[in-house]
Amino acid sequence: MRASSWPYASASCEVALLTRHLPGADVAAVTAGQARDVVGRLLDAEQWRVGDPSTLVVLDAGYDARRIAHLLADLPMEVLGRLRSDRIVTGGVEADGGAIGPSRPHAPTGRCARPA
Repeated sequence: MRASSWPYASASCEVALLTRHLPGADVAAVTAGQARDVVGRLLDAEQWRVGDPSTLVVLDAGYDARRIAHLLADLPMEVLGRLRSDRIVTGGVEADGGAIGPSRPHAPTGRCARPA
């Protein structure tokens, strides 16, 4: 299905036909499967070739974007996941030099500048 009514739609914009997940289904695996199907159709139709930009998969907040990106790592895709506006982002843990005891605290926390 083409997203022709979407203002940013182009010849290379395609929307996955989504299905309702069954109770207990692995949502990340089902979503990755849907994205895999879209890329398969693009490849079959020769709308994506080696050297073209990667296909961008855009996910709303609530999806496990890291896991979906891992499941799609073998395909020419990039995954972009939206963060909820109340999400707290922390920096990495500083190296503690192998000290015994509780680890050092994380870097200072930050919040999204513009809540959605």
